[in-house]
Amino acid sequence: SNKAATGPLSKFTEMLKSPLYDSLFNIEDYQMIRDIQIAPTRFVQLVGVQTKDAKSEEGKPVSIIFAWGLGLQEDDGPCKGCWMTDSVQPVGESNSFMDWPPL
Repeated sequence: SNKAATGPLSKFTEMLKSPLYDSLFNIEDYQMIRDIQIAPTRFVQLVGVQTKDAKSEEGKPVSIIFAWGLGLQEDDGPCKGCWMTDSVQPVGESNSFMDWPPL
């Protein structure tokens, strides 16, 4: 599970402070790019994130593409039937996610 991979809160906090996820804390704009259903209870959503700091060598904004893994919670409990984030991973960059057609 995602909780097992990210460990206790201190490890999770340290992971979020890494350069891989830094762009999630300085968002200037974003766009939902694609929804991909990989199973009846699993989706991946690609999201382009443009930050104030990420620039190309020419000084143009760069968009970081993240894959958000979502799972339908099936365990008994208060979150049963809810879609929750299982993972977030940077998967690429683009000079402009505005080139992607909207969902």
